[in-house]
Amino acid sequence: MNELKEELQEAIEKQNFLGAQEIQKKMVVLETKLSELCSRPTTHDVEVFREERDDPLTLLKCLSTICELLKNSPVFFIILLKNQ
Repeated sequence: MNELKEELQEAIEKQNFLGAQEIQKKMVVLETKLSELCSRPTTHDVEVFREERDDPLTLLKCLSTICELLKNSPVFFIILLKNQ
């Protein structure tokens, strides 16, 4: 949409009014599609797929993530200590 607005401005500056009219038509079509998409309900029927994993690679990945989080986030560490 922003690109079309820029093209419209350029067409008007160059006094290409027929081109500007075509760009405006494209903008109207896009605005219509956008309003249709925004008016649709946002609920989705998505199944949550959860698989329990206890393999060493997954455990290492989780522990590495927690370790980095603790090293880089003192606030999280304080919250963790308060909850114990």
